[in-house]
Amino acid sequence: MVYVVTLETPPDVPDDARTAQRDAIKALAEQGTLLLAGPCTDGKGGIAILRAGSIEEARAIYEKTPFAAGGWVKWTMREWDARTGALAGHLSA
Repeated sequence: MVYVVTLETPPDVPDDARTAQRDAIKALAEQGTLLLAGPCTDGKGGIAILRAGSIEEARAIYEKTPFAAGGWVKWTMREWDARTGALAGHLSA
């Protein structure tokens, strides 16, 4: 299944936390767990799309990221049934 994480990031997140988050996200992408991620252009947060066997598994994965573990972001996660669009078949594979 696919899970969407939306996060709100305060402007005062230290650079070392941002670097650690980028490294963690890169590692999740290399593992195939993270499908897409990036900041929103308004500078107030971002979105990540994860692949996991259950929402509990996806939450456990995201809770270990530096932003979540450090309490730097307010985040929510929802299961997403991505069934329409150019990437839909790739997301659910």
